[in-house]
Amino acid sequence: MFPEEQTASLVFLDIIIYLFLFLLFHKSLKFPYEVSKSKHSIGVILIIVFVLFSFWGSDWFHYYESFPSIKSGENKHVEDVYLFIGSISPNYILFRLLIWGSGIVLFAKTISKLNVSKDLCWFIFVSSYLIWFSYARASLAMAIAFYGFALIIGKNRNIVKVLLGFGFVGVSFFFHKSTAFAIGCVLMTLLAQRFPKLTYSLLVLLFPLIVIYVNSSLAQFMTMSFDAESSNIDTYMINGQRYFEARRSVESGLGEILGRLLEQVPYYCTTALSLFAIFKSKIKPPSSIRPFMVLQVVIVLMSSVFLFTPTELTTGTIYVRFLRFAFIPTTLVLAYLYQSGYAHKLVKYNIYIAIMGAAYALTYSLYCNL
Repeated sequence: MFPEEQTASLVFLDIIIYLFLFLLFHKSLKFPYEVSKSKHSIGVILIIVFVLFSFWGSDWFHYYESFPSIKSGENKHVEDVYLFIGSISPNYILFRLLIWGSGIVLFAKTISKLNVSKDLCWFIFVSSYLIWFSYARASLAMAIAFYGFALIIGKNRNIVKVLLGFGFVGVSFFFHKSTAFAIGCVLMTLLAQRFPKLTYSLLVLLFPLIVIYVNSSLAQFMTMSFDAESSNIDTYMINGQRYFEARRSVESGLGEILGRLLEQVPYYCTTALSLFAIFKSKIKPPSSIRPFMVLQVVIVLMSSVFLFTPTELTTGTIYVRFLRFAFIPTTLVLAYLYQSGYAHKLVKYNIYIAIMGAAYALTYSLYCNL
């Protein structure tokens, strides 16, 4: 009923959708940072279509192959909640709609709580990070955790919203075990909100000790936790498409290095911009945005710990997976910085690099299937 193998034509279909999304939302880069309601509505529909048919990544086909075992409850490589979702899904596309569609809804609800242009957020998201959102089921866990975080730090929060927010953050763990990392970062961010300079100073000073601790204990645990899943799910985390799915011995080419740089450099540039905006700028970020700036910094810094681990699996898989937890906060932070005019050229170029990273990944996937 659905394609079982990735082809150039299927990847090209995703590229066409991506280009349409880019055109629909790109006018949000200009004041008043909005697009028409009709373009917004069409864009949201195409976003859903993209996540339902994200043929550009091999994971779509892995899940499709695994869907019968997920539906029957026999799959041991996914969390119980996905076995339940599979059991009530008559087909694979509805299964994806329930998972990735729910993630899109939660992301929309998150940006609705922030003092930033919604359409600008959507533009940065679809042009730079939608491909990563559409790839792995962990995206839903991210969306749940960060929506909970938005409730906790919201301007009009009350005890009910705060408790509900912590509930969302906690529940996210059951949607993907790697979300324990995001939960830790959220808690660290809440601490940093109270004692910002002290927390950042401790993070920098303790960074070498954290690396040593990870190398001696946590690295082995993480490797064991992700090993079974990494063999057939989220393989782009290591390689990406047919080229990237090969052994690591063929993974050191210029194409791989360039792809990694285009994807990862914007995270670190956004971290630097966030730190300057928080501590050096006369412009005070609004209370709804500042916590996401801090969260973005914490996620990037803590994921970077895994750059210094000795095993190829940990460095190649866990570091990239954890770093990608930053794409929702990065989207929100970049949208605010761009709209506020802060370091306008630097922010603009950073967005361009992020867009190039997504475009490169799509184009490279097409190339590998020609």
